[in-house]
Amino acid sequence: MTLFEKTSLVFHFEAQEHGEAELRTEVGLDTFLDPRVGNGSRVSPGAQDQFIRADGDALIYTLPKVEVALFNAPYADAEGNLYFQHASCLSENEYLARAARADGGLVMATVSAIIPKEEGKISVPAGRVDYIVVHPYNEQTASVRQYRYWPMFTPGGNVDTEKAAARLQFMNTLLKITPVRDEAGAAMARLAAAIFAREVPKGSMVNIGVGFPEEVARYVVGQGLGKELTFTTEAGAYGGLPVPGVFFGAAVNPEKLISSTEMFHLYLEKLGACVLGFLEVDEKGNVNASRRGPRMQDFVGPGGFPDIVYGAQVVIFIGTWMSGAQFRIEGGCMRIVKPGKPKFVRAVDHITFSAKEALRLGKKVFYVTNVGAFQLTSRGLQLIYIMPGIELQKDILEACPAKALLPEGTAPVVEGSILTGKGFRLKWPG
Repeated sequence: MTLFEKTSLVFHFEAQEHGEAELRTEVGLDTFLDPRVGNGSRVSPGAQDQFIRADGDALIYTLPKVEVALFNAPYADAEGNLYFQHASCLSENEYLARAARADGGLVMATVSAIIPKEEGKISVPAGRVDYIVVHPYNEQTASVRQYRYWPMFTPGGNVDTEKAAARLQFMNTLLKITPVRDEAGAAMARLAAAIFAREVPKGSMVNIGVGFPEEVARYVVGQGLGKELTFTTEAGAYGGLPVPGVFFGAAVNPEKLISSTEMFHLYLEKLGACVLGFLEVDEKGNVNASRRGPRMQDFVGPGGFPDIVYGAQVVIFIGTWMSGAQFRIEGGCMRIVKPGKPKFVRAVDHITFSAKEALRLGKKVFYVTNVGAFQLTSRGLQLIYIMPGIELQKDILEACPAKALLPEGTAPVVEGSILTGKGFRLKWPG
């Protein structure tokens, strides 16, 4: 079994349209994608093909020709033209169709309905499509039928953002897609949001990951800072508020929808910041976000992660200090009620984010947990904040295998409003 990270795929579709078979890039250097560090594209022990090779200070990705392009589109007309209006995202469908056509392959689309022809709204012309299947139950996004599409996910929907976000949060909670966060988790998200407000410039383009990063975005938007940011999703939603859980990839009131290919070009050129989760962090600052354990089913893959962290100028990772631990806030203090398995280790065995590359590229990198926050330095992880009630020696230095650097003097203690939420306010510096 082999894999491709997201940008390798979307850029390869673009390249194959022009007859190009290879992609040379710095993305993935010093990570598991780099054959000098990890297994490259190989996942299973018996995988024969290797689609990534090292080339000095870059990696070269290859991809077999596209023989069949199969994707959903909202509508088609009687002539076979495809339409993407009322979609929640465009993904790489258009570029995939172009690649298949250039490679002599088949292009197949399922649509929800046949509509009258509208020349100015055609997304993929009939000449690039071989087969169309009409399937009335096609979805705009998970659980939302295309024939009853939700305007909130489309440009020009103009719904009330806060009400829409609350509705989506309720649905995710009801479906048990989004975990119910306790006060310790909320405090961690507020700390990440405070660091975000301090470090991310106004006007930045931002990518938000799933899980705790969504909670960070909720505070940033809820306190009004979102009006001066451009949130995006790798599926192509530009602007608006990215939506969580089962609807991930869409956005409420997006300014526009673009292809994943175009979005990743923007990420590599203009991404100001990202907030992402992690599985493990090591004392050098490397992050494992793609492999939970040694079994095949533990491999979750990197998706667009390598490209997002390569493009972002400010990278904020957020996750719990230990897995399986229990934390509680009482008396204005954070307490570890039950220890768990440390997530900060000596060395991760699967590098999804390379601290070495981040330092080379001059990025600001932060790691936020429910015991405090760390920043990446040339010497490793440095503690920059500690939660009230957390004991430095017992709860941090002796509780995990990773070595942490200490600031001169005492580590700044997180202010009470971040811990409890009472009086918590976010604002831009100055």
